[in-house]
Amino acid sequence: ASTIYARVNGFVGKWYSDIGDNVHKGQVLALIETPDLDAQLAAARAQLNAAHAQVDSRKAEAEFARTTYDRWRDSPKGVVSEQEREQKHADYDSAIAHLKSAEADVALDQARVDQYVALAQFKQVTAPFDGVITERHIDIGNLVTAGSTTSTTPLYVLTQNNPMRVFVDVPQSAAGDLTDNQLPVEVRPASGG
Repeated sequence: ASTIYARVNGFVGKWYSDIGDNVHKGQVLALIETPDLDAQLAAARAQLNAAHAQVDSRKAEAEFARTTYDRWRDSPKGVVSEQEREQKHADYDSAIAHLKSAEADVALDQARVDQYVALAQFKQVTAPFDGVITERHIDIGNLVTAGSTTSTTPLYVLTQNNPMRVFVDVPQSAAGDLTDNQLPVEVRPASGG
């Protein structure tokens, strides 16, 4: 048997499987509504768009600083001072540093979006294997919490019945008789000797 817990916080929006239902691996058992996660994902996407816009702005600034420096660098001696030329070079270096910083912010914001998108996949609770639902602990509107601690209520219990595993304690002296004309049997010493 496998106990199925929520992987995201939210509310049960729908459940599709009940006690006694045969389910298949990957089948959707329930949908979890996640308003907090949805808001975080929307905010992260907005931040990513802002970061892309910042990169575009920094690219324009860097290009302007480069062309300005090129003009000042190639000016004849005496027309511009060496100090002014060095200042234009420093401005260009600073613009490149700002551009690299903006590009790093995009990478960080993209990682945050990817994290929320990955979490959003868990809004669909799916069966981990083919089996039978033996317990359902959810109803529409129930608050569910991510995790599998002793204080967290499971959503479902799913039992695998093919192959069926039965554990029976028998004396070790009788174990040899069980394997004659039977399915394979795993023999483990009983606890306590």
